[in-house]
Amino acid sequence: MIYLSAALYMEASPFIKAYECTKNAAFTHMQVFTSEEAVIVITGTGPVQAAISLTEVLTALPPSETDIFANVGTCGCPDQSAEIGETYIINKITADAEARDYYPDLLYLHSFPEASLTTVSHLQTEPTEHSRMLYDMEAAGLFQAALRFFSTDRMFFFKTVSDFGENGTSVGPTFVFELMTGALLGITEALRSFHGSGTRRITYSESEETVIQQFLDLLYLSETMRHEMRRLLLYYELERGYAIGMIQDFIHTEEIGEGMSNQPNSKKEGKIYFERFKDQCLR
Repeated sequence: MIYLSAALYMEASPFIKAYECTKNAAFTHMQVFTSEEAVIVITGTGPVQAAISLTEVLTALPPSETDIFANVGTCGCPDQSAEIGETYIINKITADAEARDYYPDLLYLHSFPEASLTTVSHLQTEPTEHSRMLYDMEAAGLFQAALRFFSTDRMFFFKTVSDFGENGTSVGPTFVFELMTGALLGITEALRSFHGSGTRRITYSESEETVIQQFLDLLYLSETMRHEMRRLLLYYELERGYAIGMIQDFIHTEEIGEGMSNQPNSKKEGKIYFERFKDQCLR
């Protein structure tokens, strides 16, 4: 089952049709649509309202271990570095009110550009120093609510750029519907792929986890790059071979282990070896 949320009906409307959902009459004070394949909830705007709505639905219709959750909808990008209608998959969510970060585990390969997202309580109109920083009003609340029911590798956030946050700009429902219709096919294909991959999860032993953690520390990886490394290892394990062996061979060949001649001494040096490792994984 795919659990999907959107703040507004027009954001969810293309998905309701695609998944052949009908309105669930058991929910009298919010709009919930269900089918054999999906549960779609219209949460309303704001992180608190979104979290409450999602929690109520997930409590009433609890997901199984193999189900996934996705949030879809529009977002703003004040620095105008993205194109209107471009859809991103989110690798980091910042709750502006709490100054706290959340990380969906993007463990599966996909074709979407990745970006950070900040959840705010009001319209963001000023560019920041962060390129392609996106803004919405629900994702942080949804992440916290969904975390009670889903592991972070089964939570996905797709945001389609609708505006650049200009003061006075109104994004009408028809335009939102057109944007989400354009994003529909790519998102639904990705969700079906992620859902199908859910039964192929890899579990490492304690000693193998130690090897991974030591490798991440060795390369001075940021939190975001650590999540990307996890995704690379899963891909390699499922498609190519034994990922732990790949790590050990890479350390030996590049001579980057502790005390070796090429051991990285900074994030900058670690990133160089991260990119080399990534190339070898995907080669």
